[in-house]
Amino acid sequence: MMETRNYLILLVDDQPENINQLIECFKVSATPYDTLRASDGKMALKILEKVTPDLIITDWEMPIMDGITFIKKVKAIPALKDIPIIMCTGIMTTAENLQMALDAGAVDYLKKPIHAIELTARMSSMLKLSSLYKQVKKQNEEIKQQNEEINQQNEEITVQTELLTQMNVTKDKLFAIIGHDLRTPINSLKAILDLVAIQGITEHELWELSKGLQKQVSSIYFTLNNLLQWANAHLQGINPTPTPCNLQQLIAESINLLFSTARNKEITIVNQLDETSIVFADANQVDLICRNLLSNALKFTFAGGVVTIKGELLGKHYQLSIQDTGQGIQPAIQDRLFTSHHTTYGTHGEKGTGLGLSLCKDFIEKNGGTIWVESEVGKGSTFHITLPTL
Repeated sequence: MMETRNYLILLVDDQPENINQLIECFKVSATPYDTLRASDGKMALKILEKVTPDLIITDWEMPIMDGITFIKKVKAIPALKDIPIIMCTGIMTTAENLQMALDAGAVDYLKKPIHAIELTARMSSMLKLSSLYKQVKKQNEEIKQQNEEINQQNEEITVQTELLTQMNVTKDKLFAIIGHDLRTPINSLKAILDLVAIQGITEHELWELSKGLQKQVSSIYFTLNNLLQWANAHLQGINPTPTPCNLQQLIAESINLLFSTARNKEITIVNQLDETSIVFADANQVDLICRNLLSNALKFTFAGGVVTIKGELLGKHYQLSIQDTGQGIQPAIQDRLFTSHHTTYGTHGEKGTGLGLSLCKDFIEKNGGTIWVESEVGKGSTFHITLPTL
């Protein structure tokens, strides 16, 4: 059962007898009222700081703060602006006065002396309208809240849908790479091992086969590493943990790892970096960037060529450049080199997943750097990256 209460009315008038007259008029109404009194607008505002009445009836001419000023101040307070206010006066009774009161924010206007029936009728009408307005406002707020909840749910569904789509794309790419790029070198590796196990070979033949074996193992290693890094970046995001990184040391480790590849193609690697090549970035991600860029340079450099690694400090960033003397890159391919999983066979028929440069771009940008390429077909390419310094 809904609990009922008396309406609360604030009466503002500097003459006590006027307030008493208003209260006497209330007695003819069947609607129960409770009243609060204030002798001027300033006192009324103090009361409104603690209590919110259902209706305000105010006189016009009062000391300290008149009725018009009081109404304007009430309407300027967001929490009070919807309280209906009736202007009640015996002096300011012209049409211009009526318009002034309405412009200030009053909803009705009564002339003194007050007639009880007229007053209670006006009050009843104002309170019913006010009650209806409150209900509509509450319903609108509830509808607004429901719409916000629906919008939030739709946003969550959209995010989940996008995530699911991304996961499906990632899954399809994983299966494609596993089915093609990993199966091919593994089949070759299996064929070599089957040959050793079934036929038996001489030490010299084993030495010759080990070159192919090393090539297949290296291919599988790089493919798996890029694949795992790429899948992790797409499913969990890239969250760098910056630390001071020595590029000379990381490049040296990559050169050591790729030494056999360079030796088999008789490629000379010239590392011109020195101890000043320090950047502030995620060490694991920078390591992957260096290995991919150096691996690509070896992959596309002709036998007997040279890969040169340079660096220089540019303001608050360090620029690393890896230059090869390879086949170069067509201009049309350069435009989508870092955004699509484009793959091209190397100078000895080497094939990759097309993930390396895409990974490099993602990792470099997450670490606050940039990557770009300068290339000329038939003469080679130079990949440049920048990373922030301390």
